[in-house]
This record gives sequence, C-alpha cells and structure tokens, in this order.
Amino acid sequence: MDHWGNFGGYIKPTKETFGSFLQRYLDDYINSQIRATTLEAYQQRGEHLIDSLGHIPVAELRPEHIHRYYREKSKTLSPGTLIKHHNLLRSALSRGVKWRTLTRNVAEAVDPPRSSRKEMRALTGLEVHRLLAACEHTIWYPMFHTLTWTGLRRSELLVLGWKDTDLILASLRVV
Repeated sequence: MDHWGNFGGYIKPTKETFGSFLQRYLDDYINSQIRATTLEAYQQRGEHLIDSLGHIPVAELRPEHIHRYYREKSKTLSPGTLIKHHNLLRSALSRGVKWRTLTRNVAEAVDPPRSSRKEMRALTGLEVHRLLAACEHTIWYPMFHTLTWTGLRRSELLVLGWKDTDLILASLRVV
C-alpha cells in the first residue's frame, strides 16, 4: 500500500485498529461537534461498526470489508440506517486522512446501500382506539393521545411546556 499522503510526505502506517480509531474519532472529535442527543445516535452506529470491523487495523481496511458489512447488516437494518452508518464511516475516515493517520478514505470507494421509500400507512380509527386503550393506564397515555390527535412530531411534543398549553381553549402552541 502507498503510504504517501495527500498532503505530501510519508505517513507511517498505524497499527491502530479500526475500533479504537472510530472510538477516538467519536470521543475526541464528534463529541465536541454535536449535541448530546445526536451523539447517542452516533455512538449506537459506532457500536455496530466496531462490533463488525473493529478488529481490522484501520490502515488495512478495504472496500470489500465495508461491502461485506453492508451485506451482513442489511439482514437486520434498513437501507436508511445503513446510509447513516456509511456517512459516519466516511466522515471518520476522512478525518483520519486530515489527521494524517490514513493515506486515503476507503469508504469513498464504496457506494452506500440504496434507500427505498416505503408507503406510509396511517392507523385506522379502530387501530387508534386499540393503541390508546392499550396504554390508557400508563404514563405514556397523554403523549400517545396528544401525538395521535394532533399530528405533532415526537420532537415537537417533547419540547412542549406549560407555557405552550392553554387548557381553557384546549390548544397547544408549537414554537
């Protein structure tokens, strides 16, 4: 393998595994770039990647390793989720090139899985009533009731406060 970097000059091949490299990327770089809630999603994707590819020395990671990863994970994960894995992998390896840990980003040689749009189906009236009846005596009932009858997104519901609620007029204000 050619160990001459894009910025000129020799880059000594690292013996670091992909697992430790990706964890370092998440801890040292991503952690300071994004919100804590987003970091959790990155960590989950990272766990999948580390479980499957973590043992491979990062300097020896090849496109065929990534193809095999997508093929295996496509049995349990959706194409949309695998695209997010690809974006994390590509971003991490790109940062490795900038850090002069890697000479090239092998993820750029791999196309992510193609995502197909699935037709969304709304719940029928009977299904809505069954859902609400199933959670009626739980702490989740107010949330499911509100989500079901308002059409709010989960994120919109979770940021609502008492200041956004008018119980007299039975209205919510999403800001």
